Amino acid sequence: MEGKIIEDFSSYEIKEASIQFVDRATGTQEVGTKFGCVGKYDFETEMKNIQRTCEGVVTDELAKPDKGTASISAHFPPFVIRTILGFHNKGLKTGVYAYGRNSQPKPFVFTAKVLDMYGTTKLIALPNASTTSGYSETIENGGEEVAETELELSAKQDTFGEIVYEAFVDEVEDAQLIEDWLTKFKPEMAYETP
Repeated sequence: MEGKIIEDFSSYEIKEASIQFVDRATGTQEVGTKFGCVGKYDFETEMKNIQRTCEGVVTDELAKPDKGTASISAHFPPFVIRTILGFHNKGLKTGVYAYGRNSQPKPFVFTAKVLDMYGTTKLIALPNASTTSGYSETIENGGEEVAETELELSAKQDTFGEIVYEAFVDEVEDAQLIEDWLTKFKPEMAYETP
């Protein structure tokens, strides 16, 4: 690839986070909702260790990415957090939502911009995410800071076997990819078309 290569980047800020909900039954994906207001984002890959043994002795070992776990602390719009967790209003009066045994959390694509101290932008995407944490809320009367909602996420492999995508904006030549990343990300977009 010709063009600029980013050689130094230290994540400093996360901006313009977006959730793109996916319908389990049809696989259709909604246009993303940018919610921003992310206070903290952590991501870690869980590895699967594969061993080869010979006469009971490990002779080779290989670690492969299996899935990822992420945690996000943010101020989510009410409909976003309700949809992530599976709040519903089936059979309830208008404006009333419930969470419990009948809740169906919705899978989603998580995307965001990550910046370094100098303004270099990296785009990230978790293409097959879902919540692994339940509803929780913290309220402190007289507190000096409004509490953020904390979510634990599972980032599973997509149809290509990938868990996370990233791209430095300055290295990407496809302007449409950059434009669509935050609200319409699909793994197919990241691949070269034959």
